[in-house]
Amino acid sequence: MARTGEDVFFRFRLYPRERVEYANEALERVLGYPLTDWYTKERMIGRTVHPDDFSPLDEIKRGTVPDGSLVVRWIAVDGRIVWIEQRFRGIWDRSGRLVFVDTIGRDVSERVLAEQRYRELVEQNNRVLRRVHKRVGESLQLLSAVVRLREENPTLAEQRRMYVHIRALALVSNAFERADTPISVSMSKYLRGVLHVVAENMSFSSPPHISMDIQPMELRVDQASACGLFLVEFIADLLQFFDGSSYAPVIRVSLTRLDRSDAELSVNLRAGGSPGSPVQRRRSDPSFERLLTVLTTTIRGEYAVRLNPPGHTLRFPAAHLV
Repeated sequence: MARTGEDVFFRFRLYPRERVEYANEALERVLGYPLTDWYTKERMIGRTVHPDDFSPLDEIKRGTVPDGSLVVRWIAVDGRIVWIEQRFRGIWDRSGRLVFVDTIGRDVSERVLAEQRYRELVEQNNRVLRRVHKRVGESLQLLSAVVRLREENPTLAEQRRMYVHIRALALVSNAFERADTPISVSMSKYLRGVLHVVAENMSFSSPPHISMDIQPMELRVDQASACGLFLVEFIADLLQFFDGSSYAPVIRVSLTRLDRSDAELSVNLRAGGSPGSPVQRRRSDPSFERLLTVLTTTIRGEYAVRLNPPGHTLRFPAAHLV
């Protein structure tokens, strides 16, 4: 069985001279060295055992046979690392000196590599989940900030706006679940979804025309959430400003990567009404200023007012783009 079995088997003599006394064909098949090398070349075991796995060999040379099974790395003839699970049996002479050590082992490389890959995947998933929990937590903080900044007895319009905010964050969750990359959100689909929610739930006398110019990019969950909340605030404000007016506002929404360091979300009024009025109105709203501080701090962004064309811009570091 030692000659023809699937398991590697060899007998190592320690006295009077260290050498391989016997090796079966499985050893040649697994490691690739001709059997003659094991018999004729000195220190074959020392040259083929991985340097970091010398401990069992050192114990044997000191006269101690390892108990149980050990997984030892060997270096194959082509340079591959082969993991062999080995068991040892010692043979002593009458004086109690260890003379032979029989080793039987099996190639477990596939199992070891699969276990390593599994551990890597688990660690990778854990890293992703830690990042996900962090981003989702930041999104919930944004939502709580929006709610806190409203009055205790909100008007119907404010209730609608809070509802739209919640729907916008729900869209982040849905986009997150469907994302190719499990830590990012496709902004083109997401912002279109936000505008659809705004159109469905905000009241206005003259339906606005909203055009979009969204460059393909993916953002982290907290960045996407902040962009969605900004968009709701800006659009809702413009629609509120035009409520009761015969003018139909024309609004342009754009998300662009400015360079390697920044991206910018813009909501601009293209036509209808008095250009400066809605912008000035928002800058004098304390609740908006507090909300602005929370959002810009969360994503390290900068808010600015545009006068030509009138509107709002949010600029944030693109270094954090996925």
